[in-house]
Amino acid sequence: MNKKTMGAWIIHHSHKLQGVSLATSDYEQINFAGKCGIVLNALAASTDWEIPNDRIAALAQANGIAMRLELPTILTELERQRLIDKGENGISVLGLTSAQTLEHTATIFEESSPVSCERAAIALSEKSSDLPIQKEEAAEYISDTYQLASQDTGDILRQCEEIGFFDVEDLSGEKIYFNGNLFRRKDIAKANAVISSLNSEEERKVVELSTRLTASGCVAKNDVLSK
Repeated sequence: MNKKTMGAWIIHHSHKLQGVSLATSDYEQINFAGKCGIVLNALAASTDWEIPNDRIAALAQANGIAMRLELPTILTELERQRLIDKGENGISVLGLTSAQTLEHTATIFEESSPVSCERAAIALSEKSSDLPIQKEEAAEYISDTYQLASQDTGDILRQCEEIGFFDVEDLSGEKIYFNGNLFRRKDIAKANAVISSLNSEEERKVVELSTRLTASGCVAKNDVLSK
């Protein structure tokens, strides 16, 4: 997974964690890095390189960042990353662009020593965006990838479902994880039936096509069929 994709998931998951008290301490690094990314996005969108304290406060408030409990720590981290320079009356933004904010978000996350459940939540969200995935397959994937015990695997999947890191649909007692922005909930049964019929090579080609579409926005039909 590249840094831009990881950064996007971190910010997405941070939004999901807002207002959720359940197990948020287990996802502390996602929450912090995501909020750093949210502030970075707000700063990068500003047309000014010099931003006064009152403007920073307004941006933080508009994005759900606690002024006293969160903003000072976030600004300290952004300065440590050499993205801003703090002054007495405000900050200077040091060559920050919107395109770079996701990569910086991923860097902050990686440097914060995230735990296995956080890495698993991000990886599984990306995997279920490639193709809808059955819960059993998801459990095997994160258990093998992150060397998790069975109970830990079950706890992580339960937390991810309850927090809403990805979408879940119960099909005749079988849970399917998917990205609701890509697969409509009413069509997930059809999609799951088609995907379940694919062999490993066909599934690889579908994932490859999805990656190409994400990267370029469109792919010529003849080019797809030739593969």
